[in-house]
Amino acid sequence: MQKIWCKVFSDSPPLDRDLDIILHYQGIGRIGPKVWQNINWLRFHKITESAQRHQRKYEDKYELIRITELMVNKEYFEGNIKNDIAVDKVVIAEEYKKPAKDRLLPVYEVKSESDSSKIEFTVLPVYGFGLWNNIWGFVALKSDFNTVQGAKFQHAGETPGLGARIESEEIQSRYADKKVFESGQVVSIYMQKGEGSNDYSSDSHKVDGMSGATLTGKGVNNMLKDYLSCYEKYLLKNQTSLN
Repeated sequence: MQKIWCKVFSDSPPLDRDLDIILHYQGIGRIGPKVWQNINWLRFHKITESAQRHQRKYEDKYELIRITELMVNKEYFEGNIKNDIAVDKVVIAEEYKKPAKDRLLPVYEVKSESDSSKIEFTVLPVYGFGLWNNIWGFVALKSDFNTVQGAKFQHAGETPGLGARIESEEIQSRYADKKVFESGQVVSIYMQKGEGSNDYSSDSHKVDGMSGATLTGKGVNNMLKDYLSCYEKYLLKNQTSLN
């Protein structure tokens, strides 16, 4: 795979070539349909226009882009320094190597636009190990600090078509509306062994598995239990403040 740094003066670059093309846009609305169809990474910076203005261009990605925009705007206007530690200086992969009690744990709080004292979503970074290499991602919780709004996972080397499916919307969407807590304690969410033979829609702590990827699934389970437990005190404190 060639990597070429270039300037592109068109919203419709030649995406049928064996190239990695890095595009820089002043606003998200400038990204054309062909680019959206072929995009692999979107690095978000502070922009002057709102993602809401162009929602129809990326309906299937809007929720994630909107959360990202709110997070970036919050960091831009308020800074993300707490206890003299800049969040963007915390390397999750390095923190993962430490004992759980010694880790720095970034938390992204997405405030309500109508009431800045209210938290709409809380986004928690997570990190772990799959079958072959590291896995990581983010878990977004709703304003009750318990119900999953969404989950995004990535990997460094899981098997294509098997464990690598953790990056797919099909797998990630199974975590929506699941619960982290039960009776005041972190129970977490567990991917089950096997796929398609059971219905877990009524179980708050289970999701369907991935055929042929049991060990990757176990890695995801361990990652979630490990990191959600690390955030337990923070989440319980905020749950208490709601009562």
